[in-house]
Amino acid sequence: MSTPQGRSVWLLALCFAAGIAGGHALARWTAATGTAATVAEPKAAATIEPEVESAGAAAAPATSATTKPASVALPLPPREQPITDYYETLAGRAAAGDAAAARRLADDLYECSTRERQLDMAERLLDRGSRRPRREPPPGVPPLSDADMADRQLQAAERFVANAVEAEKRCNGVDTARMAETAEWIRKAAIAGDAEAKLCYAIAPNEWNRDVLSPQWVDWTERWNGEATGFVREAFEAGLPEAAAVLSNMYTAWQPRDARPWSGRLGDDPYWAYAYGLVAQQTLSPALGTRWSEILRSQAARLDAGQIAQAQAWAAAARSRIHFQAPASGPAPDNSLCGNVRRAGAR
Repeated sequence: MSTPQGRSVWLLALCFAAGIAGGHALARWTAATGTAATVAEPKAAATIEPEVESAGAAAAPATSATTKPASVALPLPPREQPITDYYETLAGRAAAGDAAAARRLADDLYECSTRERQLDMAERLLDRGSRRPRREPPPGVPPLSDADMADRQLQAAERFVANAVEAEKRCNGVDTARMAETAEWIRKAAIAGDAEAKLCYAIAPNEWNRDVLSPQWVDWTERWNGEATGFVREAFEAGLPEAAAVLSNMYTAWQPRDARPWSGRLGDDPYWAYAYGLVAQQTLSPALGTRWSEILRSQAARLDAGQIAQAQAWAAAARSRIHFQAPASGPAPDNSLCGNVRRAGAR
């Protein structure tokens, strides 16, 4: 696979299999410890108008062009209830286009399939937590003492164990065949209109389908290749500020050892990297402002004054046209995989 798309597929395999596949568990640990917190683009930058991007959203892949929100928002069963009690009901609703039902099934089955990982993460924290490299805190944040760090690691390990115990109760009777359906449910949720599911499916595909390098996985990634960028664009149009960050990154040349395998997916285009980066800077958490200012300075250095002004006008028009949601940040109540992936996409 020598094409950019092919490179992305194999990078996804290597990155997610080697460590990014633990992203959900690591994000849960991060939240607990407090240590972090359309395929077609408009024409050439020289000829575009700020409003043109609205046409780009209509050029999504055929699968996502069928996106439609669920007509009736039916309630979801309580999370404490065993999954087998409501699986068939939600599966029927999801198959009929209920995005919330499909998303719930994806989250539930993901929880079932990763409960052993929760215990593994707890064991690693308890056995080797003291030897983990200390990360420098953000500017202005005092470093934790060794005792405080150990206490937070213990709290995180306890949470992992509690999650695994709860999953064991809820997942009793769910067989491995159903767990393997997780990937299809998150894709159905994306097609049915769940904006966060679109972003989650697009930038964390191997978390949903972890049988990496199997024939089924190859088929999965080939389909994903044709859909991922379109779903990110749709998430942007739906108002996820993190999607602006991902699109900026998709137009930024990929660098070796980049932890984000979606980097450079749409080629090296400093105009669109800058334009989407402006939207990201102005709609994401202020805590990320310094980082995005540095990114924008780097991108602007490759543009002339006219391109910069045009990109600024496009970004202002996008912010006026789209109602952007509040960004996901910090140890939010939503600790689902998609919630954590969304936060990661902003960086």
